[in-house]
Amino acid sequence: MLLQKVYWCSLQDDQNLSGRLAIANGEGKKSITIHIPCGNNLPDGSNALIRAVMDNMTWMKINSLNKINTPINQMLKNSPTKLIDDLIKRNKEFNFYLYIEQYDRLLKSKSYKEFFNKAKITFESASELFDTRFNSAIYIEQAYIHALQNEEMKDEHLFNLYNALIGLVRNERKNGNYRMYVVFLMRSFIIDKLIETDYHAVITKRNTSHDELTSWMLNHENDRIATATANHVQKTISSINKMVLQGNDNFFTDAISRVAIKLGVYAQRLKIDERIESSEYLFNWIDYCLDLAMEICKVQGNEALYGKFILIYATVSTNRDDYEKYFREARAKLEFINNEDIKSSLNLALEKISKHKTTFMERSDPDSEIDFFTSRAKQLGFKIDDPEDEMGRIIKQGLLDYNPERVIKNCEHLIMMGSRSVGIPAMMVGLYSAAMKYLVCLKKNHVMGGWRLDDIYNSKPLGGFQSEFCKDCQDCKPRSPEWKWTSAWQEEQMELHKDLTSRLERW
Repeated sequence: MLLQKVYWCSLQDDQNLSGRLAIANGEGKKSITIHIPCGNNLPDGSNALIRAVMDNMTWMKINSLNKINTPINQMLKNSPTKLIDDLIKRNKEFNFYLYIEQYDRLLKSKSYKEFFNKAKITFESASELFDTRFNSAIYIEQAYIHALQNEEMKDEHLFNLYNALIGLVRNERKNGNYRMYVVFLMRSFIIDKLIETDYHAVITKRNTSHDELTSWMLNHENDRIATATANHVQKTISSINKMVLQGNDNFFTDAISRVAIKLGVYAQRLKIDERIESSEYLFNWIDYCLDLAMEICKVQGNEALYGKFILIYATVSTNRDDYEKYFREARAKLEFINNEDIKSSLNLALEKISKHKTTFMERSDPDSEIDFFTSRAKQLGFKIDDPEDEMGRIIKQGLLDYNPERVIKNCEHLIMMGSRSVGIPAMMVGLYSAAMKYLVCLKKNHVMGGWRLDDIYNSKPLGGFQSEFCKDCQDCKPRSPEWKWTSAWQEEQMELHKDLTSRLERW
C-alpha cells in the first residue's frame, strides 16, 4: 500500500548531528545513519517544514560569518569610509536584537545577577543606540519587579531607574512621545504608592470617626494625601488620553495595563466617600480604555496581551456592585482567542478571580497598614526604636497590637476592642491600638483590659484571660486555619457590637 507521504529532516541547524559527524570524521568513517522522525512528513507537517527552512536560512546567514578567511582588519582597510559607517550602524542595530535574545534567556533562567550586570552596562553605554539603552532599562525594570523581595529596596531601585530614564530621554532630545512615556512611568510608580496611602487614610478616618479630637488632628494630613492623589490621578488620565489621541498604540497599551487595576481601586474609594458621579465616570473611562486596548490587540493579532487585558478587566470589576455582569462580559471576550491553551488558562484564571472575589477594601493587608502607621509615626518624630522614649514605646506597642490575629485566632468568640479614650500619641498617628484595649468573649461576655494584648491574654505569673476564661471552656473553638484578620473585618465587628463598645466605655 502506497502512503503518498514525503518525510524530511533538518541537517544544517542540528548541533547533535554536527557532533556525530565530527566523531565519524575523526574515526575515518564516510557515513552515518540519520533517523527521520515520523512526524516530519508532508502534507501533514508542512507548517513545521516551513519553520525549519526559515531557521536553517537564519543559521546559514550567521554561520557564514565564521567562514570568512580574510582577516577582518585587512577587509576593513580596503573598504570605503561610507561602508565602514554603515557597518558600525548595522552592528549597533544588530546588537539591539542580540541583547533582547540574551535578556530573555537570562530572565527565563532566573539568572538575575548575570542579567543585571550585562543590562546595566548596556544601559549606561553612551556608544549604544538609544533604542538599545531604553529597551535595556525596561528589561531592568522587570527584573527589579520580579527578583527583589524587599519592597523598600525595590521601590528605591525603581525610582532611581525611572529618574535615569527621564535623564536619558532628555539628554538624547527625543520626541514628545518618549518624554511623555518616561514621565508616565514615574507617575504610575508614584500613583501606586499614593492610592495605597490614600486607602490607609480612609482606614484611619473610619477608625477614629468616634473621636472628634483625633479626627480633627488627622484631617489636615488626610486632606493633603487625598488632594495629592486626586491631582496625580487627573494627570495620569490626561497622559493616557494624549497617547490615544496621538495614536501611540504600544505606549498606550503598556500604560493602561500598568494603572488600570489601581485606578479601579481609586474609583471604589470615591464611591465610599459618596462621590458616586466621579466614581462612575472613572469606572467608565477605565472600561473604555481596556476595550480600546483589546481592539488594538485584535488588530495586532496579539492573543497573549489580549488575554492579559481580559484579566485586568475582570479584576477591576471586583470593585463594582454589579461585578457579575462584567465577569460574563469578560468570558464572552474569550471567543476571540483561537489558541486553546491560552483560552483554557484564561478560563481558569477568571474562575479563580470570580471564586475569590473581594474588593480592595476587603483585601486590606495588615502588614502594609502597619508599615503605613510606622512611616507616619516616624515622620511625626516618634522614636519607636528607642526603648527609653516613653511616647515611642506607646506607639510601638500599638503597632504590635494593631493586628490581634495571634490571640483571637484561638477562639471564634474572641475579639479585641480598642478604648475610645486614646492619648495624644495615638491621636497624632491615628493608631487606635496605641491605647487601652479590651479582650472580649462574645459568647459569655467575659472582658479583660490592659495596655498590652499579650499580657491581657496570657499574663505571667498571675495568669490572664486564657487561664481564667478559656482553659476549661467547653465552647472554646479555634478559628479556621484559612481565617485572617483584616481591618475590614474588625470594622464590621465593631459595627455589629457597637452597643458592647458603649458599655465598655462605662465599665
